[in-house]
Amino acid sequence: MGRVTQIEASGTIPEDAVVLHYDELDDNFRHCFPSLVERAPFEAAAPESDRGDDVYVKFTDYYRISCR
Repeated sequence: MGRVTQIEASGTIPEDAVVLHYDELDDNFRHCFPSLVERAPFEAAAPESDRGDDVYVKFTDYYRISCR
């Protein structure tokens, strides 16, 4: 079962942040990511991640993905 995830546009990226390119996302999450971005900020169920609780994704802009 996935965790609740918040996706929101981010103008700044912390120096120690984990940054992924869109192509590095899990296949299922990558497939739905563009539609989630259109509704950002957005909360949804997302797959478990072994990369930590907050990651940034470079898509058309940078987006912060927070899992809790």
